[in-house]
Amino acid sequence: LTFAGVALAGVLALCQWTIAPRAVYRAGESQGNQSNFDVHAAPMVGSPDAHYVVTMLFDYKCPHCQQLHFMLGEVVRRYHGKLAIALCPAPLNRACNPYVPRDVDEFKNSCDLAKIGLAVWSAKHEAFSEFDQWMFTHESGDRWSPRSVDAARAKAVELVGREKFEAAVA
Repeated sequence: LTFAGVALAGVLALCQWTIAPRAVYRAGESQGNQSNFDVHAAPMVGSPDAHYVVTMLFDYKCPHCQQLHFMLGEVVRRYHGKLAIALCPAPLNRACNPYVPRDVDEFKNSCDLAKIGLAVWSAKHEAFSEFDQWMFTHESGDRWSPRSVDAARAKAVELVGREKFEAAVA
């Protein structure tokens, strides 16, 4: 049985080595015309100097994203500064994300919410964390529901000021 286990492990390792997909990003350069993304130009949880950076795509209306969002700080703490998470809004709405196969009513304002979040980041980097946390907190009760576009806009203006917010949106 031991020999069979070692032999199967060897076969598995050989298969992984021969069937491995091509790298699309190596040494800071995109390969094969893939889009290149600078994680230091995005909102981030953790240090931008961390050795490992995970890119997290999320939607402000997604309940699964909300649940995962509250774990990010703990993950960064557990890895003692070696890990950071770049936050990239990726609305689940075809109006601004061509990779979404069909529109769903739950995500109809996702594009606007992503734009507001990115405007906060653009206008005042240090205000983004508070905005982002606010977007995913419980408004009342024990069940989370997404914030409205009007409420998000009002919070953004409160955090960065009307002039900076309007300039960033433009």
